[in-house]
Amino acid sequence: MQLYLLREDLKELANKTISTITKKERAGKCTVILYSKNHYAVFDLDEYSFILMDLKADAKERLCRKIKSWNKSPP
Repeated sequence: MQLYLLREDLKELANKTISTITKKERAGKCTVILYSKNHYAVFDLDEYSFILMDLKADAKERLCRKIKSWNKSPP
């Protein structure tokens, strides 16, 4: 969603989607929305942080590599 916000042609759709999910899930401002294909999950930021901290070492390493590759790619 964050990448969509950076693109002018998708910014309006992204904002509408965020607004709809926030209302539907009664999510506050500090939430994390995860997408996978046609599914999504909404987490409180603290809850999501604890989930990440509990990942096994190999899963943390894979996540770090994935994040680094996303940061190298232009939106």
